[in-house]
Amino acid sequence: MKRSKRVFDKSKVNILPFFVLIVVIAICYVCYIQFFKVPKFSLNSDDKISTAGFSARLDSEDVSIESIEIFLIVNNDKTFLIYSKNQFDNSKSTHDLDVGFNENSEFIKYIKKAKDTELTLTYNVQYKNKFFNSELNDSYLISVDFKPPEISNIETDGYVYLGGVGYIRLQSSLDVAKLYLDNGNGDLFYPISNKKNDVIEHLIFFTCSNKPCNQNRVKIYAEDFAKNSTVVFKKIRTIKNKKWPKYLIKIDRENFTDKYNEILNSNIQTINKNDFLRINKVERALNESKIKKLTTNISLEKYFKGQFNQLANSKVSSYFSEERSYYFSDSKDEIIDIQLHWGYDLSSTQNADVFPVNSGKVVYVDNSLGIYGSVVIIDHGLGFYSLYSHLNNIYVKKDEIVNKNTLIGLTGTTGMAFGDHLHLGIYLQGVPVDPVEFWDRKYINLKIDEPYKIFSSKSSKVNN
Repeated sequence: MKRSKRVFDKSKVNILPFFVLIVVIAICYVCYIQFFKVPKFSLNSDDKISTAGFSARLDSEDVSIESIEIFLIVNNDKTFLIYSKNQFDNSKSTHDLDVGFNENSEFIKYIKKAKDTELTLTYNVQYKNKFFNSELNDSYLISVDFKPPEISNIETDGYVYLGGVGYIRLQSSLDVAKLYLDNGNGDLFYPISNKKNDVIEHLIFFTCSNKPCNQNRVKIYAEDFAKNSTVVFKKIRTIKNKKWPKYLIKIDRENFTDKYNEILNSNIQTINKNDFLRINKVERALNESKIKKLTTNISLEKYFKGQFNQLANSKVSSYFSEERSYYFSDSKDEIIDIQLHWGYDLSSTQNADVFPVNSGKVVYVDNSLGIYGSVVIIDHGLGFYSLYSHLNNIYVKKDEIVNKNTLIGLTGTTGMAFGDHLHLGIYLQGVPVDPVEFWDRKYINLKIDEPYKIFSSKSSKVNN
């Protein structure tokens, strides 16, 4: 039997519908990108600006921002260019825009004279999506908010010990977007806050560190979303109950060369002045900058309870804010560097057990933080931190919850330590404070526990 041969008839297959479908899908995708993947501009102040300026936000998911221009049109007549930017970090999907006004500018003078002026904000955003260069234009009516935020009911005991901690409780109006305390010495302290009824309750712990608060006062600054601001000064007396010691520190070149090579992983034969400054000044500054960043955030949970503990059976070998003048043993007449010591050095037996000064959460562990050597940092909540350095062994991990009975590690000589000891530092929002105050139960109760208890009793929920 002869089998018939099957022949494939191309004429019976119609690929046109498939081609049309692919084209339609492609067109729909391009239209989706073009019309839905666009930047989004918004004011942070509910269509209000102030005579100081305003803050805004530009969301740019899946697009690259090329430039933005923002204009204000007054009474549909005068147009002012108030903001322009043509460089953006497009690795970010959100861009914060901070627009400030010069109080002597023509625009500000104009709206101050006519407070009922009709204002239109308009903007132009140039951007790129996956396929095209595009632009976004839009405008809407805005108003000028001339009313600054309110600060009221400021409470404080009005003093700090030199190197110690102070507190301020206060209330603000609900429109506050940012609030902080400035000690006048270059440090800012932020509050824990809670909205209650028609006000916001705030509690700020602060320090002026190793010197008096500037002009014996602190500045409280509040700003609303429209960038109106209020400043209040509060008198704070600094009780100078101590004097910071000063010491001459002799540097033996041979011993210090070994430490230099260990810390900086180098192999020099003998250190000179520049080498010493490289580690004692430059490396120290880098290490302290990192510690500041690690101890700045405010955890709303209060982990600690009562006084902080000193290293068991230890004696103090160096003090907080100790001024150290360094010289080489073979050239005593030349002081090569002066540094301050931000903590207490505590000496006990060799490889002594180290426990937390109080309960908290481990936020940092490092076996080689420059001059500090092996380090553990614990967050105790409310902006308070403790640092343990020169450790020999470390037995805790990051994010571990610890208490006074948790073994952190052993004292040692890592980093720039020439004898077995523990360097203990206490920090408040990144600023070093005197640990000795925290070993006093009455001090902790007076300066921290009671103010926090009063604040908590007024607030059902604490938030920042």
